[in-house]
Amino acid sequence: MQAWLCESLDGVDALKWRELPTPEPKAGEVRIAIHAASLNFPDSLTIVGKYQFKPELPFVPGFGILRPHRCARRRRHGVQVGDAVVGIASSGGFGSHAVMPAARVLPLPPGLGPINYSQASLRDALKAATDGKGPDVIYDPVGGDLAEPALRSIAWRGRYLVIGFAAGGIPALPWNLPLLKGASIVGVFWGEFARREPRAFAAGMAQRDAPRPTWRRASLDGGPLR
Repeated sequence: MQAWLCESLDGVDALKWRELPTPEPKAGEVRIAIHAASLNFPDSLTIVGKYQFKPELPFVPGFGILRPHRCARRRRHGVQVGDAVVGIASSGGFGSHAVMPAARVLPLPPGLGPINYSQASLRDALKAATDGKGPDVIYDPVGGDLAEPALRSIAWRGRYLVIGFAAGGIPALPWNLPLLKGASIVGVFWGEFARREPRAFAAGMAQRDAPRPTWRRASLDGGPLR
């Protein structure tokens, strides 16, 4: 396999494209052949040692895995060779192959598609994708210039989840927008929620293996499950 390897915590310019042994899945794991991978804000922090998750050097960064290439047979969840699946990796996404726990891989929901908002109007795309209704829930870890058009597109009684501001500045949103849409703006502080509401946190974690849509795509590639 080939991968971008982080051998020092000196940032993106220090990553090296290396030839590495193709990983072999252990019991309860699957191997994924990666066609493309998402680039996330935590990735930029991990390669300089500023993220809470600190893998040992050297490591292959990459939290999200996208676009299926091949997949291995997995009878328990009905996934067959060649099927598209979804999954979230803690690392390893920036390579041609990765191994991850089978429990974190699910069949890709039908009809799921990315919006390229650098080439199209975000509002128009959201309107088309929701038959004019608008999204019921907006998950926003980025903020920036797209925060307002996203909020303007929200459905009646929708919820706008404020996760963070990876784009930099904190956007100033017009307060009349949630008024006109009967919408809620909800701050999501995961760490503080876990500290203040441990029972609710535990109940939520108990549902973490339930199938749910995600924008991260991948595929399985060999290795038996036992």
